[in-house]
Amino acid sequence: MDVSVSTADRQSSNIRKSGFLIKALAIAILCFWPPESVTPLSPIFVSKPSGNFYHPINRHPEPIYTGFSWPCLFFGFFWFLYKQMWGWAVISFFAASFTIGISNIVFPFFANSVHQNSLLRKGYLGSE
Repeated sequence: MDVSVSTADRQSSNIRKSGFLIKALAIAILCFWPPESVTPLSPIFVSKPSGNFYHPINRHPEPIYTGFSWPCLFFGFFWFLYKQMWGWAVISFFAASFTIGISNIVFPFFANSVHQNSLLRKGYLGSE
């Protein structure tokens, strides 16, 4: 029996096996590929726009959001200062000081609703 013939047979078999493994790997990767439209798992953890409130005098729109406030998480009491909620900024600052910053994880869960209430108290209008 010729050695080149048996080597050729083995090479052909190796190519078939590697081709099968590559195809199986490609199928496994595509099974876990993200879908074309990605929707969040829970609306609690994602801040979603929910419309605008309008300034009572000049009708300037102020966007409002519902859900978790990522900017509040990253900027802490500075977010409250930016939104002109002075009392909440002071509360957030002292709470972060006394809890060594752990309270900054709690405030973003209700910061958007506090902002909405603050705008309503200032006289902002819900629709044009």
